[in-house]
Order: sequence, then structure tokens, then C-alpha cells
Amino acid sequence: GLRANEDHDLALRLVLAGIEVHFESAAVVHYRYRRSARALWKQGLAYGTARPLVWRRVRDAGLPAPSRFAGWRSWVWLVVHLVALRSREGRASWVWVAGNRLGQVRGSVRHRTVFL
Repeated sequence: GLRANEDHDLALRLVLAGIEVHFESAAVVHYRYRRSARALWKQGLAYGTARPLVWRRVRDAGLPAPSRFAGWRSWVWLVVHLVALRSREGRASWVWVAGNRLGQVRGSVRHRTVFL
């Protein structure tokens, strides 16, 4: 039922099933960036909203999880990079991170777990 972070959820389920998951440096991922600020915002929001649920599943499984406040640097990044809003590329990055941060707040409320 996740709209985003399904890869992290799959990796967690594999680990819980006893299957070793590891980083593969030879893997190639083709990624297409969203073309509009609105699409970037929606993507960031979806990723952020799902993240607290995945975090809670990791924690509930007894596996090491990041701190509940691991994302604090991104909040600082948003303030520091306000000047980046002057360029198209800067706005794209800022909008995605802002959507992601707001999504994590929304996901923390929705999934009743604090992960900001």
C-alpha cells in the first residue's frame, strides 16, 4: 500500500525473510527527473509521507533504524538554500526537499510515529 519507498519496504521484507540484501556497485539505475515543480512537489511529498511508516516497520522488526530526528539537516538545508529559489535548478531542488520534509510531518501524523 505504499506510493513511494516501496524499494525500501521490499528490502526490509527480504531481510526479514532471511535473504541477504547488499549494495551492488555495478548496478545501473536510469532515473528521470520530474519536469514540473508541481510534479517534483508531489513526488517529494509522497516519499516523505511513506518514510515514517517504513522507519516504524524497521524499528518494530528490531533492526537498527536512524534517529527519529535524522532529517533535521534537511530543514536547515531549506533555510540555507532559500537563495537558490532564484534559479530554475535551485527551485527544483528546494521544492522537492520542501515537499519531502512536509511529507514526513504528514506521514508522522498519519502513521502515528515521530520521524522528522
